[in-house]
Amino acid sequence: MPKKKNIEISKGAVLYGYDEIVQSLKKLADDRRLSHTYIFFGEPQVGKFLCAKTLANYLEKGVWVEPVHTLQETLIVDMTQQEDDSEESAESIGIATARRVAYFLHQQPALSPYRVVIIRDGEWLTDQAQNALLKTLEEPPEHSVIILIATDSSAFLPAVASRAQKIYFKTLSNEQMLDFCDRSGIIKDTNLVQKSFGRIGRLQSLLEPQKNSEVIDRLVRDICTPQTSDMAREKLVDAIIAFDQKNPHNLPALQEALMMEFYTQKKYYYALKEILQLITNTQTLTLSKRIHLKKLLCLIN
Repeated sequence: MPKKKNIEISKGAVLYGYDEIVQSLKKLADDRRLSHTYIFFGEPQVGKFLCAKTLANYLEKGVWVEPVHTLQETLIVDMTQQEDDSEESAESIGIATARRVAYFLHQQPALSPYRVVIIRDGEWLTDQAQNALLKTLEEPPEHSVIILIATDSSAFLPAVASRAQKIYFKTLSNEQMLDFCDRSGIIKDTNLVQKSFGRIGRLQSLLEPQKNSEVIDRLVRDICTPQTSDMAREKLVDAIIAFDQKNPHNLPALQEALMMEFYTQKKYYYALKEILQLITNTQTLTLSKRIHLKKLLCLIN
């Protein structure tokens, strides 16, 4: 029997499970009727970023797959790819980026009918940056498309959100996930599918552990180990916050690993509410992470 393979999500991937969204965007692109601003929202790892990139590729190259080379008419703002000397904070996207977006969009496209800006972590736009973007949103160049990607559409100021078409990416059913496994040559594993929470990106990360998986596993172990003193809790909170500051996706990944650990071990159910609250607050930047993390450790220990 031939060995089943893992699907390659990151290069040349085709969006699965969102046919209505794809067909609608393709038709609007073909008719040159795309809106100037979109908010793609939904849980992490469901395909929002992939959809944005494939749309940009479709506009420039005429094919609906993830681009494997840099697109000339697309600017991607991705906090995970920021250079170390970036003027932006590790936890925010500021006015400098908003100005860069405006400058990029006001240049005339040469290879596509549109110039596209994709802001991957839209919830990390500061209020000042969103206000700086407003002029572009209020008087957008005819050939411009901005795609803001976020977990929750309420992360944006009302003036920004009101000028955007919102597209929700729901999680997939277990049946769809199993069908995806079958189509992609992945061994059908019901347990693994359940742990994927209906998100293909999470399925891929479980199949191919990322470079931070060892750090996350260690932090989960430390969190679940009773802390003997307030000083020990503070030290652990410092380690979690330091890990979070390296990448905006690190804390959500740690939170999900904790939820899965609690679920698998069938313990600490009383702490799940605090984790869910931490996730919600993280998405909208309305929390003191240190306070919530200390409360979580106290609940567990």
